Amino acid sequence: MKYFIVSHVNQNYSEPPFDPESFTTEELWKARENVDTSVAVKCPSIQYHLMTNKVFQACFSNESILRKFISQDEVNSIKKFIVPMCYLTDWENPMVSQALANPSSYCLKILREGGHLGNIFEAEEVVKALEKMKTDTTLRTEYCLMRMIKSDVHHNTLVRAGKAVGPQPTIAEYGFFGGFLCVDGKVTMNQVCGHLVRVKPEHSHLGGVNVGGACVGSMQVEE
Repeated sequence: MKYFIVSHVNQNYSEPPFDPESFTTEELWKARENVDTSVAVKCPSIQYHLMTNKVFQACFSNESILRKFISQDEVNSIKKFIVPMCYLTDWENPMVSQALANPSSYCLKILREGGHLGNIFEAEEVVKALEKMKTDTTLRTEYCLMRMIKSDVHHNTLVRAGKAVGPQPTIAEYGFFGGFLCVDGKVTMNQVCGHLVRVKPEHSHLGGVNVGGACVGSMQVEE
């Protein structure tokens, strides 16, 4: 008599790579496919992994698209927090000429997630990149153009690996954690589950805490 032990994985939690070059073998692509075609709960699933692409962020900076999903009152309440963005396949978008004329107010970001050095262009780098994109239409498909967010600057001392650095000019970024669960196309949970304040040097390109670009901060609410 033979016995077979059959086990099922009911959950998969991972931090998948954002760079396709991280999948160095066909076996790695197959492993990702097996996970996403399984019945396990995925965090994230391939659909929500792809939602980190800035093509979607650019779409949702468009008020007419937002109105398809939320009311006009809700649009009015959040649009002041949204900066203009455009996908560069629309080369005739007025933002392109505005960025060439006033590059200090714009930045170019790679469409996939991951704000590493070389993936973000600011100031005069924007002009050089856009000039190259005039003839390189493939390069256009890899970036989106975004109005710079002008944050308030505060002098802070940052602590990294137990060592104090500063005081120095810093800016803070606020983000929130969301809990989302969808079963067979039906949303069963969609709620805010916490927040994160990141503080980084004023002119730093990197905002990630894990890569050493920023430090964890806290909020002080003022009336």
